[in-house]
Amino acid sequence: MAVSRILCAAYLGLSVAACAATPPSPQARPYVVTGLAGTAPGETTALSWPASSISTVFTGDRLLATLSDTGDTWLDVEIDGVRGTISLLPGRHAYRLIENVPGTHNVRLAIRTEGAWSPMVFEGFDPGAGTLQAPPPPARHMLVIGDDIAAGYGIEGADQFCTYSRATQNANRSFAAVAARELGAGLSLVARSGRGLVRNYGGDPAPTLAALYDEAMAAAPAASADTV
Repeated sequence: MAVSRILCAAYLGLSVAACAATPPSPQARPYVVTGLAGTAPGETTALSWPASSISTVFTGDRLLATLSDTGDTWLDVEIDGVRGTISLLPGRHAYRLIENVPGTHNVRLAIRTEGAWSPMVFEGFDPGAGTLQAPPPPARHMLVIGDDIAAGYGIEGADQFCTYSRATQNANRSFAAVAARELGAGLSLVARSGRGLVRNYGGDPAPTLAALYDEAMAAAPAASADTV
């Protein structure tokens, strides 16, 4: 897994890299969570469902995000509409999102992969000498319940024959995410590959999507106050 990935030539020096984690500063709290999320210990935010996202408006030239993960989660990072990818490392790390690019930037972190392993824990942004502001929440909201198609299984693959990998899954390019963007809506996506409402793919005895839906809804009241 690559530790550092360049997002775009338009942001020379802008990279996504893991470095030693430091607690976010007290001002690094203004952000909006879109999708289903829960409150983790220490008033942090836990996200595991695909396409769940965190957005902020940052003014400054250096921005970090502190995240804890098992190393199974992949994120899309969108900065002013430019999209890059992070493959998260195991443990707690501060990821450098912006470096030496002064100005005001719209920043969004969105989960690409399914949270069948464990949730990603977001501990906050560190804007350094800069400032953060929560963007306006979306005026509309969509709840989509689905399986691998809704979760973006293989959507980044070479063709229709690719098998599952975290590198080729991207819920942010699924039909659900595209529809939400076209409507200017926030998206809550309850989706897991191979799970159906009344039976699962291949007769898998695991809980159906109906049970997972109840689980997701039960977690919603514990979500942070800015979850939409």
